[in-house]
Amino acid sequence: MRAAFAAAHSGQASPLSYTRVAIALHWIVAVVVIAQFAWGWWMLEIPKQPPGSRAAAFNLHKSVGLVILALMVLRLGWQMRHRAPTLGGLPAWQQVLARCTHVTLYVALIAMPVAGYLGSVFSGYPVEVVRRYIARLGMERSGAQGTDEWDS
Repeated sequence: MRAAFAAAHSGQASPLSYTRVAIALHWIVAVVVIAQFAWGWWMLEIPKQPPGSRAAAFNLHKSVGLVILALMVLRLGWQMRHRAPTLGGLPAWQQVLARCTHVTLYVALIAMPVAGYLGSVFSGYPVEVVRRYIARLGMERSGAQGTDEWDS
């Protein structure tokens, strides 16, 4: 028991628990995704005119989506280097279902921000991250819709 406790609190995964980093990444992603979902529903209620507040809400939504993507890539990298605890004690079908659910969530939490980014790229609206636009292949500066400049 002492070895399991020491491993759990040293940042190393034991058969009984996830690492502290994995737990922190899990809850950070969970909170941000829930906030992003609520924000997405709320921003649909913003009137289209005047466009300033609606554009700002959508830009924040896109930026947070890219933060979720970065966190998921970090989380995936961490998971590859640190084994998850075993699912011992569960029937085989529950272990398979748990792994399938886990993989499905990872795929969804990576695919959704990628799809959102690509939707922005191909719709002609820039994706703003920390007041800078991400460079897009094949798009000229004057082609950005809804903005006066690239680096405003």
